[in-house]
Amino acid sequence: MDVVSHRAQADRAEVLSDWFEAYHRQVFRYLLRLVADHETAADLLQDTFLRALVTLNPAQLPSHPSA
Repeated sequence: MDVVSHRAQADRAEVLSDWFEAYHRQVFRYLLRLVADHETAADLLQDTFLRALVTLNPAQLPSHPSA
């Protein structure tokens, strides 16, 4: 991995960490209402943030991350 891609990965992780702290409770509650099972909602929450980490481009952050 070159220095640029390593930095981009670190930027994505930092942004996602901030988003997780800000939004994980409300996303979890939303998922819990949808599936009515704590374990399934927790799995979906993890999948949601994992997908965000994989696809997030720090150069093009959305203006409203909760969307």
